[in-house]
Amino acid sequence: TSGVFGAGKSFLLAVVVQLLVAIFSQHDLMTPGVPTPLRLLISSTTNVAVDRILLSLLQQGFTEFVRVGSVKKIAKPVLPYR
Repeated sequence: TSGVFGAGKSFLLAVVVQLLVAIFSQHDLMTPGVPTPLRLLISSTTNVAVDRILLSLLQQGFTEFVRVGSVKKIAKPVLPYR
């Protein structure tokens, strides 16, 4: 998504992630016989964009995520979640 810096894109995406997690947990959307819950994948062309969304999630108190990627390119506050 493009837009001016500070417009709230990362915040909005973090809110959407939390909304989807809430919907998934309230409704039985899992396939019978499959123990793995539904998961969301957040991806972008840059590591910074992903980290901004995850930092926004952290600021909102959401910590149920795993950050995958090169340790050198992960923002320091997100490192404990790798």
